[in-house]
Amino acid sequence: MPTRRCSTIVCAATPRSSTAATASRPPGPSSTPSSMSGAQPKPPPCRNILPVAGARGNPIYCSSATIESGTTRSRDIWLIKSIQEVQGELVILAGDVGGTKCNLALFSEKGGTLTPVFKQRFASKEFAQFDLIVKEFARQAADHLGSERIAAAGFGIAGPVINGRVRATNLPWIVDTATLIKEVAVPNVVLLNDLGATGHSLEHLSPEDFCVLNPGVPEPGGTRALLAAGTGLGQSILVWYGGRYRVVPSEGGHSDFAPHTEQQIELLRFMRRRYPQVSWELILSGRGFRTLHEFLAPKVTHASFDDPDADPAPEITRRGLDKSCRVCSDTLDLWTAIYGAEAGNLALKVLALGGVYVAGGIAVKILEKIKDGTFFHAFKDKWKFEGLLSNIPVSIVLNESAPLIGAAYEALAAVDK
Repeated sequence: MPTRRCSTIVCAATPRSSTAATASRPPGPSSTPSSMSGAQPKPPPCRNILPVAGARGNPIYCSSATIESGTTRSRDIWLIKSIQEVQGELVILAGDVGGTKCNLALFSEKGGTLTPVFKQRFASKEFAQFDLIVKEFARQAADHLGSERIAAAGFGIAGPVINGRVRATNLPWIVDTATLIKEVAVPNVVLLNDLGATGHSLEHLSPEDFCVLNPGVPEPGGTRALLAAGTGLGQSILVWYGGRYRVVPSEGGHSDFAPHTEQQIELLRFMRRRYPQVSWELILSGRGFRTLHEFLAPKVTHASFDDPDADPAPEITRRGLDKSCRVCSDTLDLWTAIYGAEAGNLALKVLALGGVYVAGGIAVKILEKIKDGTFFHAFKDKWKFEGLLSNIPVSIVLNESAPLIGAAYEALAAVDK
């Protein structure tokens, strides 16, 4: 499906927090009290409600800002600032490390604000180890750094981070801070779960970086839920504590799929014949589209099905969106309904009265489908709790560089420790 490009890769107009190492400043008017008042910081308003006077007739509204996208195997380079502009500024390296692609970027810091300098995309599976990607990126970025050195690095990686070490979920990589500090000569390295990195980005994004599915009635300081379908399904929780939102990582995408309809019960039976465990991620990821297509019509195939190296998801979603294939359209309907149902499950589990945020590349690419009501209907279809869920704000994160932004600000915070 056609993609649209951003003129910049991130929103870089938000200064970093000065109150905590892993904090990002809440949006809107400053919530930091005077040092003489002794008052506690007030929780921020929900980020996804645009401050526009008057209600819109359609509760679903998106900005007209363009969206950065591209093919997963491409190696695109962006040079945002010249070498002369970087001189004398603190330089931060950030990475969004996924099972399909790795996005790495340099940011320059001035007055607490990060501005993108240089970005490169790599195909993850073309490298045996993650540090090889970092080394290659450093080589390519050398001309843009000049005499400046990278002060800190932050990487959001798909997988649980334990004691500064992570085994990537969908790659044969083990990444640890000690190795990266040694191999790439960066004094401060921060590893985060990829959804944790996205969570840290939310306060640094602008209203134009969100598409609001349901304005709801946000509770100031209420718990927030975040989930993102891409190569896998990531989930995390944001809890307001100590004057800021703290990100709690999760591997909830690997929990057991719970069917919601008779058709989904049959889908579970179909998948149990293939897998020892049927997790949400097996469905709510890129590979899930083919599984659902084969479940709905096993005799209907497409060209991408015959190529073992091809990803059928783009063809299925494209045909589903333009309705050139009835099975693809039905596949997209079912996938979107299941995604909405699991988002509603997560909202109930953590009582996400502060809002639910849907990130990841798939939601952006099938945004028109996400907006047509299928997702939100399944989200709130919880019997006695439909009223509660109807009041929870739900937004799509449009900025696909969100994990980079979050990882960059966490790395910047590490410099101050």
